Order: sequence, then C-alpha cells, then structure tokens
Amino acid sequence: MRAFLAVEPSAELKRAIASSVAEQLRGTSGYRAVPEPQLHVTLRFWAALAAERVDDVVRALTPICAAHQPFCVDVAGALSTFGPRRSNVLWLALDDVDAKLAALAHDVDAALAAIGIAREERPFRPHITVARARGRGR
Repeated sequence: MRAFLAVEPSAELKRAIASSVAEQLRGTSGYRAVPEPQLHVTLRFWAALAAERVDDVVRALTPICAAHQPFCVDVAGALSTFGPRRSNVLWLALDDVDAKLAALAHDVDAALAAIGIAREERPFRPHITVARARGRGR
C-alpha cells in the first residue's frame, strides 16, 4: 500500500500557505492546489509498504515521535519544483532553523532501519507540497 509518515503543520500555517498559494495560482490552469487540510511535511514515503509491516512501523516510531517536542520552522522562499523533469509538483522549502525537523527525520530513518526497512537514499529536504500539475502536462 502507498503510505507516508508526516508532520502536520499548525492550522495557522496551513491557512496562510493555502491562501498564498491560491493567490499565486490565480489565473493559471496548469496546477491545482493541495487542499488546506492535506498540507503536511513528509518524513517518509512508501510507494509500497506491505500491510503486515504497518504494526511494526507504528511500534518502532511511536517512541521516536513521542520523544520529539513541537518545534518551529520558517517558510524559506518562493514556490519551487524538484527540477524540470519533476515539475509536476510545486513545493515550499522550509528553513529548519534549529535542525529539529532534520533530527526527527534522522531518528525515524534509524528506527525504521532497526526493523529492517531500508534507509532513505535521498537526502532529507524539508518542504510542503502545495500544488500538483493537472493531468500529465507539465
């Protein structure tokens, strides 16, 4: 199954982002905004997580998530993409001022590795996906 682990931003931040993105996308038809309730910071994504591993993941991550306190991040700039080949996703970079988000992502990765789930190969890039391309067009 497709699954992800994420940090949910505050309602205030989600509201501000949704409003700003709606304004920036006004008049364009190529992208649709991610609905405000769905805005999040992905810590880990699985294209295919075996259903029988879900309980293992929850058990491994519960103490990790409980050990981390709420933290602040700043929105770091304008809309961006993951490059010309992956311009179907627009995102906002986050400035992890105190590196607390990166520490959480690291601890999650280590806990998952301890139960036999491969570490994430790509470097952690804190961001919030805010819009996706309509259809297959870029």
